[in-house]
Amino acid sequence: MNHWYSRVLEPLLRGPNENLIEFSRTKGVLKRYVKCISCQQDMETRPYSRNRDGVAFRCINYSKYISIRIESLLSSFNVPLSSILQICYKWFNNQTQVQIGSEVNVGRKIIMKIIDLLRSQCLKYAIENLLRLGGDSMVVQIDESLFRHKQKYQCGRQPEREIWVFGLADVSFTQLKSHFMLFSKGQLSRFYQ
Repeated sequence: MNHWYSRVLEPLLRGPNENLIEFSRTKGVLKRYVKCISCQQDMETRPYSRNRDGVAFRCINYSKYISIRIESLLSSFNVPLSSILQICYKWFNNQTQVQIGSEVNVGRKIIMKIIDLLRSQCLKYAIENLLRLGGDSMVVQIDESLFRHKQKYQCGRQPEREIWVFGLADVSFTQLKSHFMLFSKGQLSRFYQ
């Protein structure tokens, strides 16, 4: 993954902002075309000095400027695209929020919002692209576990409820396919019926 950072990400972060915007557009993060609300014509991308991106959509008929982040996941953030890309890269490489905050010059609350956005997008992808396990002559291992975190040395507090984890693993492939679900005690009894 370090190879990807040095070959792809570093030149984007050090280069002009237009390269970073084009990269975001090719990955589907930013829109390439947006229609004007007033005249329904495609807006053009023009230099714009009043925002952090340095570029905005401009309507030819009404001379109206709109942020390039409109109708995208990043529309609610006023952080430079380079910082958002760095936060995403570091989160995907399992760095903590504290580590990310010390390396990227962005506030803790913004980092938390970006990470929450990434988590929700990962969950949305997992729900839309359900993993198919098993089939003819395939082996699927099924297991359930109860997690009842006990106190040690009277430190911490016990959980309010028992946590059951139900897991399925398809061991027929060299790269393991698995799916795990959390259940409370009442949900698990309904699952077995």
